[in-house]
Amino acid sequence: MSLKNINTVLATAGALFILYIGVSYVLTPETSAPNFGLPGWPSGDGEASWSSRASATSSQDW
Repeated sequence: MSLKNINTVLATAGALFILYIGVSYVLTPETSAPNFGLPGWPSGDGEASWSSRASATSSQDW
C-alpha cells in the first residue's frame, strides 16, 4: 500500500467518525450529551447576586 492510499483511508475514517458524532447528536441529543448545558432554567431576576457584590465592594476602603 502506498502512502497516498494510507492517507486516503485515514482521512476517510476520520471524516466518517466526525459525521457519526454529528448525526448521533442531531438524531438523539439526550443520549449523546445528557449533562450538557444548564441543569435548569434560572429563576429570579438576578438582583441577589448583584446586590451582594455591590455591598461587598462598597464596604471596602479605597
